[in-house]
Amino acid sequence: MCSRVTAKNIDTLVDLYLLTGNETYLTPIPRAVDWLNESRIGQNLWARFYEIGTNRPIYCDRGRKITYNLSDLSDERRYGYSWQGSWPSRSIERYEDVISTGREAYLEHLERQMTPSEKASKAKAMEGQVESILGSLDGEGRWIQDGWMYSKTFYRNVETLAKYLNYSGWNGGTLAPAIRSYTISVLDDGLRIRVNISRSNSSRIRRVLLRWTPPNDLTETELFDDGQGPDTAPDNGEYACVVNSSHNEWRQIFQGVLVAEDQNGHWNLSVLPLGMCDAIRDLYGQVNGSLQEARGLGVDTGQLYHRLIGLYLSMQNVGSDQDAEGIYAELRNMSQAVDRLVLTGLIDKARGLVDEAKRRGIDVCRDELFLQIAVQKFEAGNYVSARQFLSLPLKLEEQLDEGRFLALVAILSLALGLSFTKATSRSC
Repeated sequence: MCSRVTAKNIDTLVDLYLLTGNETYLTPIPRAVDWLNESRIGQNLWARFYEIGTNRPIYCDRGRKITYNLSDLSDERRYGYSWQGSWPSRSIERYEDVISTGREAYLEHLERQMTPSEKASKAKAMEGQVESILGSLDGEGRWIQDGWMYSKTFYRNVETLAKYLNYSGWNGGTLAPAIRSYTISVLDDGLRIRVNISRSNSSRIRRVLLRWTPPNDLTETELFDDGQGPDTAPDNGEYACVVNSSHNEWRQIFQGVLVAEDQNGHWNLSVLPLGMCDAIRDLYGQVNGSLQEARGLGVDTGQLYHRLIGLYLSMQNVGSDQDAEGIYAELRNMSQAVDRLVLTGLIDKARGLVDEAKRRGIDVCRDELFLQIAVQKFEAGNYVSARQFLSLPLKLEEQLDEGRFLALVAILSLALGLSFTKATSRSC
């Protein structure tokens, strides 16, 4: 059991309540708060992990060795990981504040804009902290603690500096290149990316690179503004490239990190939903293939086909996460609708095959049973299972075709035999 995850889950449930007003999200929180209050190991201090059954704090050393005391860990494992912390404190206080204040009043206070005097007062109060943070940087611009660089220290310090700049009203502009917009076009074999970048002051853009997160074995890709390849015109601030999407693990979780750097070393970045766009490409291909199958079964697909054309046009101009998510959601809905059409056609075809096989005296007891189950699965919305059960009655087509072929051979053989007999008679 994890106190930190419990605290984060409390925050998420409170967020959902504030967003929707649905009090159901608050229901589990009191029990979680009770557990956290019972699990303190000191004043405003919790262990990160607790043993199920005993609720004792547990710590883990190398070799999966479990201990109940932090001091028993080796030095290498004791430091550099937050085995203990005060994480739940803020989550509990926020939850209690929301309950005591009430949702409407809490939101009103949360959304209220600070006055200039309030911002100036906060900035003044932070000056000592800001000076300490800046003074603790080493000669290479790093924050070092006990010989280590901690990501949590970096995050905390940068967040504090950003708040100070906001409260102080600093408006010194930016030296970094500005990534103004991007457009992703979903192609049959990849993605075309165009990005509009304005340079900072008089410094020219040195390079624009596309990297990946989470890290994977996809190669780094450079974008160009030279009028060559996918780029339309040189020196217009539009950088472009085409990336191949043949990577086996390229799915929604992967995002493209676009980095623009000028000649003075100033840089800026933006995150592009390339994994989602590639998933759109795959799903579009599946839906289009299913539509072709439905048309081959004689099903009317006109309305859905026009919807798919509209989505294809949208896929050529993806300019935000929301665009990509909306297109993907629409394709998912279309996929279900098309699957339903295909299965309707397959069920009708299976029924026709069973009826014809009956007329020919073929035993279709198992085929009728599987067809009946397939219809039940279909009506319940379980399209995958429905298709699996249809596979048996649909195989009757092979058996019937074989019967037709043998009958044709017999007719031809008889006809040839008769012709040979007549020819022989005339010869005699």
